[in-house]
This record gives sequence, structure tokens and C-alpha cells, in this order.
Amino acid sequence: MIFVRNFFLGVVCVLSVSAFSAYAADWPERPVRIIVPFGAGSADTAARLLADGLRQRSGKVVVVENRPGAGQNVGAGVLYRATADGSTLMVTAPGPLVINQFLYPRLEFDLHAFTPVTLLTTDPLVFVVNSKSPYKTLQSFIDEAKRNPGKRSYASAGAGATSHMMTAILFAMAGVEVIHVPYKGGAEAALALLAGHVDFLASSPVSAVPQIQGGTFRALAVSAKAGAAILPGITPVATAGVPGYDYATWLAVVAPPHVAPAVAQHISNTIEAVFKSPELRNKLSVFGSLYEGGGPARLAHWIKDERVKWKASVEASGAKSQ
Repeated sequence: MIFVRNFFLGVVCVLSVSAFSAYAADWPERPVRIIVPFGAGSADTAARLLADGLRQRSGKVVVVENRPGAGQNVGAGVLYRATADGSTLMVTAPGPLVINQFLYPRLEFDLHAFTPVTLLTTDPLVFVVNSKSPYKTLQSFIDEAKRNPGKRSYASAGAGATSHMMTAILFAMAGVEVIHVPYKGGAEAALALLAGHVDFLASSPVSAVPQIQGGTFRALAVSAKAGAAILPGITPVATAGVPGYDYATWLAVVAPPHVAPAVAQHISNTIEAVFKSPELRNKLSVFGSLYEGGGPARLAHWIKDERVKWKASVEASGAKSQ
């Protein structure tokens, strides 16, 4: 009897794996919905490039659905409740996967339950000052902050924004006190720097490059050790005064909980095929983004490591959400 039971269990397992593999090979066999947990604009460019590539490759309907709100938690909640068949995906920044557990006392989803698909892009920030300021290097700014603690200031796109936390951990690692001044978005923060209301700003490269090239901003360093292709010659923070610093925003593709590993891997392979296009990679590079890929295993390890890093940045920022 035990032999018979085990035999039938084995048959069921084989059939189940075969069914998942067959479904994976046919993906997508139905319309695909890509949730983007922030508003339309330059931030969701990668998601729309992915959607266009999937449409062209599969001939199926692929729609991008912007669901902003609550620090990207609204969109994450939509994905969490979606059917686990691979027809709903989310292109997300770090918030729902690694940051929000340290910011929000309660989440309506289990961030550990999402199915990793692949890392999509990494996107370093650039630290800038007003070109009329006396600071020519990051080290000169840090030295001034050490001489006059609490007398210098930095702008951010808002309390709890990545620009806030990445700057807070920068100055915490440098051992200096610089006052945080939050604004309602990156545009307002940039205007504050232009007007001389603040001394320092972390900006996306695509937003900062026109100001840098126009001579109104001066770039001091980029946040990632790898640098930024859109800003050749700008030194990474790690070699510009704060050893060990290596932060970037990023985008990842995740699926609802309980999506079969074979399906997740097949979706990742399809995304990899889409982004083999030099044209798509060039479009990403215009925004300062670097395509990463690597599949479910790499993304799972990436998220684990990033949770440690971003926990430190949240603690340094003092940011809290209700």
C-alpha cells in the first residue's frame, strides 16, 4: 500500500511539474497586466519599454497600469491579491520590497511573499550643488560640514523619499551633521537648490544633466560604485570621500505570491530576450538606467542584501510613516 501511495504521489508531482512547464512555455497565453506603483512619467519608462517589447514578441495584449499611492504600497497590494498565473506582474522601485517594512507600522501585504522574476535596472543618483557654491568636490563639502555642524543643508523630494535616505546615510557614514529640508517632489527640491535655499541635493541623472551641462549645477559624485554612464568622469562617492558607500535606486519585476518557479523563470527569460535589443538598452541609458537581468535567483539575493542596506539608510534618515 505504501508503494502504491508513493507511486501515485510521484505521478501527481510529475504531472504537476509538466503542467507548469507547459504553461510556462506558452506564456503569455492571456493578456498581461504590468502594475507600476507610481505615477506615469519618466519613472515608469522601463515598464513601458518592457510592455512594448512583450507585445512585439508575443503578439498578445500587454497593458501598463499605474497604481500610485502610499509609498507604492497601493500597487503592491493590487499585485498581492492578483491570480498567481503570471498574467499580472509589477515593475517596482525598492519601496515595497525592501524599504517600506522599516517605514510603515503595518502593511496589507507580506513583502516576503512576492515571487521574484528579475532585476530590471539600476539607477544611481548624482549629488549636486549650485555652481555658484564654493564646493568643487564632495570632500570639500564634507570638510565644511565638519567645521560647521548643522550649518549646511540638503534638499530631498520628501521625507522618506529615496533621495532623502540616500543622502542621510551618506552624511551618517561621513560622520557629519547636515540639515534635511524636504520638498514636495524632485522638481521643487531642484528649484530650492537653484535659488540657493539649500546647499546640496541628490538628483536623478536625467533631471540633473541639463542643469550640469547648462552650468547651473555642479556634480560632486554619483551614488553607485559603478558610476553612471550618463555622467562619465563623475567620481563615485566611495572614491570621493566616503569609502564603502554604494547606493542606487533600482527597478525589479515581481509576480504575485505562489507563482510557479518554472513560470517565473520563463517570464525572466522572455524579459531577457526583449532587452537583448541594443535599441531598448540605449533608450534606458538616456535616462541613466542600466539593464541588469539575472533572473529569479539573482533578484532574491539582491533583495536580501538590499534590505540590510536600506534599513541602515532609513535609520539614518529618521523617516517614519503613519
